[in-house]
Amino acid sequence: MEVDRTAVAVLEARREVRRREAALQLARAILAASLGRTGSDLEFEVQGDLTIGTASASPDLPTLLVAAEKARPDILARRRAVDKATAELRLARRSAWPEVTSRVAYSRQSQESLGFPDASSYGLGLDLTIPLFDRNQGGVGKAASTRAQRELELRASLLALRAEVQQAVSEYSVAREAALGEDRLQLEAARRVRDRMQKAYELGGRPLLEALDAQRVYREAARQDTSGRAALLRAVHRLNAAVGQEVLP
Repeated sequence: MEVDRTAVAVLEARREVRRREAALQLARAILAASLGRTGSDLEFEVQGDLTIGTASASPDLPTLLVAAEKARPDILARRRAVDKATAELRLARRSAWPEVTSRVAYSRQSQESLGFPDASSYGLGLDLTIPLFDRNQGGVGKAASTRAQRELELRASLLALRAEVQQAVSEYSVAREAALGEDRLQLEAARRVRDRMQKAYELGGRPLLEALDAQRVYREAARQDTSGRAALLRAVHRLNAAVGQEVLP
């Protein structure tokens, strides 16, 4: 019975290895596409590790929101759109008033051959339109509607920005606490259990199945620790992207 249970555990482990290898190939293909690699360039290995020192705490939410409103390109574009719509509305309202155009003229008459002295003449004119019915009501209404729409879009973007930054802060806090706390403690505990169970098995005090189970628990804890550190690094980049600038190293 113990041999059969051990065989089942080994087969399950082999299936898990194949699943992990397939996931690795998929991740490598996605990364290669992001890097622009094709053909033979798909065979590569990623260098570096997921070592994490002491991750700093996230700044408070109001500070991050102020920084995001000043740094995010989409928010800046929305504000520029509101300014442009305001200028167009101001122009449309000015178009409803009369247009005034000034003119200055100068002429010189040569008449000495006729017995008269030469004479210079000067002229000053002013052209004025009289808009009686067309006060550019349509243009003003359109410009006012456009400005109102741009203001609503800016308000919606600010609300979405707040939700995005708040979610990024929450994810970072959870990932930081897990990566620097529970995952490390769980990995150390699983390592101690594995080592003690291995020694007990070598001395004949524990069956092989329990030793294999202890190794499985340790591998799962190691996987969880690696996933936690990766999640923390992703949370850091996600928070920096949400704010629009580097707020966490």
